[in-house]
Amino acid sequence: IAAARAMATDPALGPHLDMGHVGAAGFSMGGMTALALGGAVIDPGHFDDFCATRPADQVCDTAPETPDAPHVTQRDGIHLLGLDQAADRASDGAAFPGLRAILAIAPPVQMLSPESLGRVTARTTLVVGDSDPLVPAATEAGVAARLVKDARLVMVPGAAHYSFVGICTPHGRTVLKLCEWAPEAERAHATALAEAARLFQGTLSPGGQP
Repeated sequence: IAAARAMATDPALGPHLDMGHVGAAGFSMGGMTALALGGAVIDPGHFDDFCATRPADQVCDTAPETPDAPHVTQRDGIHLLGLDQAADRASDGAAFPGLRAILAIAPPVQMLSPESLGRVTARTTLVVGDSDPLVPAATEAGVAARLVKDARLVMVPGAAHYSFVGICTPHGRTVLKLCEWAPEAERAHATALAEAARLFQGTLSPGGQP
């Protein structure tokens, strides 16, 4: 938000920006952030409560690319990082005035207050792989799709979480473990790009929906 405001007031950039027609897009935690910019409120306590009842859900574990990261609750992690005061302000929200469209790709939404998801008014599209074991659609994007008014949920057959990261080259597939976790990457990318064009052209371009 601070960066956008700085650009809006910049004498060179500002005249070219329409801050009433803004869209947000993000993948994984970035998708969660895009929803937060739309008015959803980050609630670490809700995430901890979710994981207490569903400890086997992989979203509650450390990410596979950082297996040595400490496995702590969100509350404990916030305290360890000295972010208690910042966390106390989380309920203030981070809504971006003028945000009209949200593209959230494989977002972990259990970190968000369910009540606040119901207050998101920006036109929202959620894209997720139907074979994502890390951020399963059933307990993540699917929840947001039910709570955000008129949200569009797009499931990519055979795609997993890392299918939306950069497409692996043939050599990359031989040396990077991540490539093994990214089936149907071409389909995932093509779907995300198509949905982005559909969403943002329909809401942010001249003649788009209000």
